[in-house]
Amino acid sequence: MATLFLKSALKIGIGGGAVFLTFQHGVWGSSRDGAAALTRVTNTLVIPDEKEYMDQIRLPDSNAVSNWVRVKWNCGVKMTCNFLNNSPEHASDLCSKTVKYVQDKIQ
Repeated sequence: MATLFLKSALKIGIGGGAVFLTFQHGVWGSSRDGAAALTRVTNTLVIPDEKEYMDQIRLPDSNAVSNWVRVKWNCGVKMTCNFLNNSPEHASDLCSKTVKYVQDKIQ
């Protein structure tokens, strides 16, 4: 019980602190205050170049991606055609189950 109270109080405290801090920095004020707060945040943060990010990301080979898309697409087409091919059986099975259900409920 005490841990539940402590967890709830901690969550409320973090949420209230976040609202208080953003209010103090002008996020909830007028549009000029919000623009000034955004400018302060973007000036404070160090945003690395796009090239630094692209050097860290390993992109898959285009042939591998092309092959994967082709396999998945073909699998989806096969499943759809298989479902459409078996749809009369599915419909008759559903009808017989519905008739049986209604007959059981009537009796």
